[in-house]
Amino acid sequence: MSNNPVTAKNVFFQIFITLFIGVAIGFFIGYPIGQSSVDVAETTPEDTPIVATPTAEPVPETPTKVETPTPDKDVVTEDELAAPLWPGRHLFIAIRGSELDDDTRALLEEIQPGGVVLLGDNIVDRDQTIALTTAIKDTMGLGTDISDVPLIAVDQEGGSVNRLGLEDAPSFADLGARLDRSEAQELGKRYGTALSARGIGVMFAPVLDVRNDNTPKAIADRTLGDDNAIVTPLGLAFADGAMEAGVISVVKHYPGHGAATTDSHEELAVINQDISGLAQTMFPFSEAVNFGIRGVMAGHIAVPAIDEENPDRPVSLSPRMLRQILRDRWDYDGVIIADDINMKAITANRSLEEAAVQALAAGNDAIIFLDPNADSIRTICNAIEAAVEAGALDKADLIRSRKRLDAWGEWLKSPRGLRGPLPLVPEQIRIARAPEETEAPTEEPVEKPAPDPGEMITHRIAQGESLSSIGRKYGVSVSDIMAWNDLKDG
Repeated sequence: MSNNPVTAKNVFFQIFITLFIGVAIGFFIGYPIGQSSVDVAETTPEDTPIVATPTAEPVPETPTKVETPTPDKDVVTEDELAAPLWPGRHLFIAIRGSELDDDTRALLEEIQPGGVVLLGDNIVDRDQTIALTTAIKDTMGLGTDISDVPLIAVDQEGGSVNRLGLEDAPSFADLGARLDRSEAQELGKRYGTALSARGIGVMFAPVLDVRNDNTPKAIADRTLGDDNAIVTPLGLAFADGAMEAGVISVVKHYPGHGAATTDSHEELAVINQDISGLAQTMFPFSEAVNFGIRGVMAGHIAVPAIDEENPDRPVSLSPRMLRQILRDRWDYDGVIIADDINMKAITANRSLEEAAVQALAAGNDAIIFLDPNADSIRTICNAIEAAVEAGALDKADLIRSRKRLDAWGEWLKSPRGLRGPLPLVPEQIRIARAPEETEAPTEEPVEKPAPDPGEMITHRIAQGESLSSIGRKYGVSVSDIMAWNDLKDG
């Protein structure tokens, strides 16, 4: 947690920005706050989506340039349509063991997956991981660079999800409690450097879920906080650091697993919020898109307030949430990848083949499938091919998805961070803890020294708070608060 003093100007700036976001956030997914019934499908492509303005640091620097899609990015040529289908290009699969056996080599050569996700039993140490990623690339025969297919991916969040076994890898909950944007950025950079050195180009992190009192513990411990004003700047700083270090950061779990009361690993998670509440939940993802994130993971979470006709349909299978909101309203041109379709939230009500086809039809560019069973992986590839032949999947859409996946490889050849400057963590002020006993006042006034840092607590300024109200809360004077924080009059 930061103990840096702030100025009165910054306090005023933060309060102003907080008030502004409080109004704007309700509109960022295209709905007015308080509207009780909304039909997403009524919005035409000509409608301009209203999104919350990023709370950006007022530093006069030139934003980092990111790739801009060309006007003909959606055009598919006759030659492209005539080319053979590549079902495996849309899969990020898991494999068994810490080294390749003959069966795994044969599977990689056969289906040519677009990505391989390394799990805990695939990783022993740094040298072994480098040997494994090199062997995977060699087996595929499409190139040995970090940018070549298959891309190697890993969950590296820290805490209980520390796949690389790195030292000093705090959980996101611990990181968020410190409210230090620089630390978040440096941690992302350190993780990114470790991944890149091992041949891993994609990191499924950070988690941008905003937790609440009902968030399942399995998710809550992996979140940065209970306020999107904290989750957004810390999450984006972490992503920016990882990207500067040369890896693609994929934010998760869109639209925000923290607002659900169940764990999608075990059953379908549902967000029972109205549109205003969803705006708060989805805000970090909207900002990630605004600042140029290159990957978004769609979660197995139902959103009845938006997907009204299919209230039990997970976002990962929802054209309304992926195509209409994420692609069209937010104008997102990066990769959308579905969370592991082998989770119970998906398999409880549909087969793997149905899940894979529905996920791609909904607007995902790729699917994560973490069951290393070769027959199951072949079944999914066959189902994709059959769906294209039957017209259930549009081959042109798959080609567009492949172009977006190809853009990941191009990005890895010339990595760069997010568009800057990034949003700030809410301002902090220091408050002295009340002493256990109050000493009698001296006859002559003396200058009151600032308390030792150990005697300080920090208070995050909430919307509408004044120094007077904060002083009353802690039993201190406004003049004391101003002195402790080096605030000037005004």
